[in-house]
Amino acid sequence: MSTFGASGMTENMNLQQQIIVDAINRFQSPWGLLFTTDEIQRYFNINQMFTCPMLFAHGLHNLLKDPSLTIEMASTRKLNGYMNSTLFMKTGYRGILGDPVQLTRNGDLATSYTLSYCEGTKSLMTTAFASTDIDSTRIEYIDGQLPIFFDGTSIPPLDGPVYETLLIWPDSQNAFILKIFAGVGVFFAGLFLLLIAVFQRNPAIRSGSVPLMSVLAAGSIPSYVSNLLYIGRPSVYKCHLAVWLQSLAFAIMSAAIIFKNLRVGFDLLEPKRFCPNMRYETGSGCVLWVDWLLESLYCYVLGHIYRKSESPKLIYATVDI
Repeated sequence: MSTFGASGMTENMNLQQQIIVDAINRFQSPWGLLFTTDEIQRYFNINQMFTCPMLFAHGLHNLLKDPSLTIEMASTRKLNGYMNSTLFMKTGYRGILGDPVQLTRNGDLATSYTLSYCEGTKSLMTTAFASTDIDSTRIEYIDGQLPIFFDGTSIPPLDGPVYETLLIWPDSQNAFILKIFAGVGVFFAGLFLLLIAVFQRNPAIRSGSVPLMSVLAAGSIPSYVSNLLYIGRPSVYKCHLAVWLQSLAFAIMSAAIIFKNLRVGFDLLEPKRFCPNMRYETGSGCVLWVDWLLESLYCYVLGHIYRKSESPKLIYATVDI
């Protein structure tokens, strides 16, 4: 692909173009090698090479209209502080690339641009297929012409390497393995809870703290269930629910372990002040409230960003919206 800035040719632009072509051909005439206007534009960028120094000369000429500034000051670089980009944006120069030639704030030619594609021949010929407006904010195709890419189609190639989205389909082997692992985890956690409920008065069970083991076993179940949400085509709701379940499991189990250590610490440091009514359910419940608050805030903020985004897939890169 290539771009070329050009505006509608005026009489003055055509005249200057012909003057340059004639001058080049006069120089080339002893060797019998003459160029057409199209060849000079296409292969040598003569228009750009001629316009740049002329634009600089006109900008410097406008600067030296100030009686206090002289050409000697310019030659000794004393005027460098005056030569900012605005000096050359609108010089009034009527050249080949514009009548007059003007620059944008970025230093680009203030004109429409023509977009072309290479035809793939040895002569490197190009074909124009679209043009932009002066602000380069809109592209219009020329007479329905579409670009032809390397593969011979008009479908633009992807930028960078191609990434294949890995989906775990419900009937795939990976989904079967994931279901087995999740099912085994939920089964043993449920079986463990059942055994604790039935044999909670057994000395072997009581020595391990019935409340602590119950909370740990129950807290692991959401984590196993969350793995099933990765099966099938993803969605925003499944992604949110997976995060909620994983965070819920972590909060329940970590809160129980932290609360266990706090009880032991309080009991060792100040046994007379130890409260025997402190329960693991209370500590886990407090942590869960904090976790739910943070999860709700997470979903609200992410959803707000998603609604404001012009490209939802920038937010949910792995979600099919």
